[in-house]
Amino acid sequence: VVRTQNREHLQSYLTENNIQSLIHYPIPVHKQQCYKSYNQISCPVAEKIQKEILSIPISSVLTDEQCSACFAIAERVVNALIKHGLHISFAESCTGGLAAARIVDVPNASYVLDASFVTYAERAKVKFVNVAEESIAEHGVVSECVALSMAKGAAAAANAEIGVGISGIAGPSGGSPEKPVGTVCFGFYFGGKAECGIPKFEISKTMHFGAAGRQAVRNASVNFVFETLAELLRAD
Repeated sequence: VVRTQNREHLQSYLTENNIQSLIHYPIPVHKQQCYKSYNQISCPVAEKIQKEILSIPISSVLTDEQCSACFAIAERVVNALIKHGLHISFAESCTGGLAAARIVDVPNASYVLDASFVTYAERAKVKFVNVAEESIAEHGVVSECVALSMAKGAAAAANAEIGVGISGIAGPSGGSPEKPVGTVCFGFYFGGKAECGIPKFEISKTMHFGAAGRQAVRNASVNFVFETLAELLRAD
């Protein structure tokens, strides 16, 4: 799901960067945090990412080759952020800081990361990244609505142009028929930067990594985040 306040700006950005889109409706500005308060539109960008993301196998222990591939993607993301003068912040639950750590693995990370947040408990999400208690009560802590709120809250708290929220069920317990173990929800908030031609937009996505093991789900979640960022930033 993608939403934006400026359809033409976003469509131009996607077209110029060869990202396919089926955006049909402008999105009205509201103050509510949850998607049910917005018109919902279809955008196959996330579907493209979903097909490509598993290029790095889900595994609790990454091989040297896989680690090198992960680092290469993170390096592309950091370099793209530096190029555009952008900062990023994360609000992480099940990944427990792994996404921020992958940024820090890359030299010059200090140019793009000022602060990040591990908001594991519900009260931490409310306190530190301004997730509404009502959103958690209505949608559950593992939901796209909450993940997107985490992303927006992290960006605001760290004064960053980009925020990423991650909330999921790594296992081995905690799953349900509706949200089985391995379900992870993601939110990506781009605050926009006109001088770089980057519009303001938000994307949420739910992935199902299966009961592959706690560390494997966490690794896969971080891999998904960075492949998504690379796609959205067109990081070469």
